[in-house]
Amino acid sequence: MEVAFAGFTFYEFRQAKATRIASLAGQAICIVLIAIGLYYSAYTLALIGVFIFLSASQEYRSVALDTALKNKTVRTCYQKDVPPLTEYLDLKTAHELILHYPYQYFPVINLMGSYSGWVSAQQIKTAVKQNPESKISDISHKSLLSIHPDTSLTNALHNMQSANELLLVVENEQVLGTIDRISLQQYVGMVE
Repeated sequence: MEVAFAGFTFYEFRQAKATRIASLAGQAICIVLIAIGLYYSAYTLALIGVFIFLSASQEYRSVALDTALKNKTVRTCYQKDVPPLTEYLDLKTAHELILHYPYQYFPVINLMGSYSGWVSAQQIKTAVKQNPESKISDISHKSLLSIHPDTSLTNALHNMQSANELLLVVENEQVLGTIDRISLQQYVGMVE
């Protein structure tokens, strides 16, 4: 089993390296196409070269991200101590509260203690200037998805592709913490 796993990891490394080499070769060819297109005033050729150049670098970034996230789960990087904000909390108080935390996203709970949405620190900072007496419920996003801690980071990132910047990490009906797009991007930056 370990030999197969080691071979699989070696294969992934080789795939990433091969993609990097193909990307660099493609980019070199594109630079030649761009130069020829500009020299002979064939601007369409130059534009095609630019498009392929950008596509090649994007493909490498995609493979590098997949490799970095492979076999990593939400459990490795979720945040355990993000305080929830209550829906009825006014924005002025919420703004003062969030200044004490390094987080960019906060879950929102209702009067019953149930999770009802999420709000970003940026939303609070912007809205408090307009009307500090407004409530968190006035600006919070009402959709809040949950995710199991053993879910792959690739799936977590996929769940955040829509308007869900924050996911609750839930196991056995117990909220363990949260994971958000920014913390996931920071984690990926450390892993790469």
